[in-house]
Amino acid sequence: LAAATLGTMAIGATSASAATVAMTTPGKVSFTQSTTTNPEIIDPTNPTVITPTTPTTPKGALDIDYASDFDFGNHAVSYGTSKTYEALLDEVVYGDGTHHYTSPFVAVHDERGTFAGWNLTVKNTPFTASTTTSTALGGTLTGATVKVINTSVKSGSTDMAYAPSNAGFTIDGTGAAQNVMAAQTDKGMGAWTYVMGASTDVTNPDTATGTTKGVTLNIPSSAMMKAEIYTSTITWTLADTPTGTV
Repeated sequence: LAAATLGTMAIGATSASAATVAMTTPGKVSFTQSTTTNPEIIDPTNPTVITPTTPTTPKGALDIDYASDFDFGNHAVSYGTSKTYEALLDEVVYGDGTHHYTSPFVAVHDERGTFAGWNLTVKNTPFTASTTTSTALGGTLTGATVKVINTSVKSGSTDMAYAPSNAGFTIDGTGAAQNVMAAQTDKGMGAWTYVMGASTDVTNPDTATGTTKGVTLNIPSSAMMKAEIYTSTITWTLADTPTGTV
């Protein structure tokens, strides 16, 4: 009887030690909007982080980091025929300090952490002579337009599944804004480069020998130009109000 009682006690002890218990403890991480003043800028031709020769200073978590100038070069005065001039390539500097030339581009970043989306537009003023009054004959390149085709979007690290949509555009100096890149809700997070055209020098695409195929200044035959420098102000606007795809 004593042996049987001890056996019963041993079985009861084994059952109690096999009980399963659980305890929960918290894990935590928090994020705030980025305040970086040195965002990642991606080369338009390959996923390399670059430093433009004339960088901008971003001010916020959603911002434009860089926008290329449009330089259409120097040409002889001529009348009576329409003219199309390709933009010169843009000079950039790689991390190793070497200088390269690439098609014009605009770099933006969204590090708000809201997934709210955004929209990029562009507009310009008329090409106006440097010394002639704008209302005088030859004061502006009347009817001149800037046309951009063959556009694309690049990213160095962000999954392309979150890429914004993009499109070419034509601006005519009237100040009418054109949509060029749009990130819908849950799109556009991270750093993005809007690429315009490509170098015409396919053998040496990163040298200054080529121009940009796909970015042109188009001047109608009726325009009266003087032997002066003509300039236009091109304005890129990044807004936190997505307008859908472009």
